Amino acid sequence: MNIDGLNHWKMQRLSAITLFFITICLAFFIFSNQQPFDNLIFQLNQNNYFKTLVLFWILIMYFHAYLGVEMIITDYLKNTSLIITIQYLLLAHYIGSFIFITVGLLRL
Repeated sequence: MNIDGLNHWKMQRLSAITLFFITICLAFFIFSNQQPFDNLIFQLNQNNYFKTLVLFWILIMYFHAYLGVEMIITDYLKNTSLIITIQYLLLAHYIGSFIFITVGLLRL
């Protein structure tokens, strides 16, 4: 991603605010039930709204983490080819792990 500093800052703040509200919704889902924890996790994994919310939370979390790590890399590394290589490796890692988690969550 090659974006200017102000848009990068805005996207990072927007993703942080989104993460905050999704975390509040997930906490509400978890703490509003009066069941034992193991039954609660099983029941929530059967709820498609909960699964969708978790997947969206993970996607936004990865995006937010990518923006943060990208900022650190571009601030401290000066070799352009190294910056691009690390960015693509990070992106491949985030996409791969998101797919792995998504497949695992959908199988439950």
